[in-house]
Amino acid sequence: LRLCREVLSPETATDQSGTDLWNELLRIVQTLRVSGGEVTREKLAAKLRLKFKLQDDPFDTPEWSRIRSFSDAWLNEIDTTFPGGLTIPRSNELRNLRAGLANGRALPVLGETGSGKSASVKMVGTELMQSGAEVVWVKAERFAELLKAVPNFAEVCGRTRKNAGLLIFDALEGCYEAEAHKIIAQTITELTSAPETPWQIALICQTPEWSRVALLLTKYLATSSVLTKRVEFTELSKEDFALVCAAH
Repeated sequence: LRLCREVLSPETATDQSGTDLWNELLRIVQTLRVSGGEVTREKLAAKLRLKFKLQDDPFDTPEWSRIRSFSDAWLNEIDTTFPGGLTIPRSNELRNLRAGLANGRALPVLGETGSGKSASVKMVGTELMQSGAEVVWVKAERFAELLKAVPNFAEVCGRTRKNAGLLIFDALEGCYEAEAHKIIAQTITELTSAPETPWQIALICQTPEWSRVALLLTKYLATSSVLTKRVEFTELSKEDFALVCAAH
């Protein structure tokens, strides 16, 4: 019971939740005795994370520390407000983002420079983090730096004990090497094709560059169907435009 409490997140680590976790583990073991087979760390995490709030896999703690360090640094580069504290609601786009991520595994987010696509994805990511999801922000052209620090990045993400995850590849237009697109595509495939995966992927790119990026990605994706839906940031709505005018 003590060990069960220790793997639960602190805010849920009660005697009752520890007992519930132990009973669930006994149920899984009993099922395996009847059906045969084995359960891996990834499969066990997938079975438990929808029912319990768990701490990180202790074997992955150093890797998650490095992943979150990179992610936080890149995420902090994205401003969600203009000088003077002005925030543009972008209500329609935010609604489409939430719906697109809820209904698919990988979602291209397109728009011109300065259209607010990265800021809006950051807003949605912040909402997800507040609800307990794992959010990883990657500056696409510097993904190799993260992989050098965490070579088994996709494997670690696949073992997440969070019940939801959002991986963002930002500024894909800055990637020109085929090898970079290949590694990103392989990561997308590995995280979205696994059964009961908690991961969704946001692919942020400038509209004029998307055809080039999409062509390179689909060359290495297991299926191109993951890129069929998209959210596009175009002109400001009348309400958003009026807000900007009022601020000036």
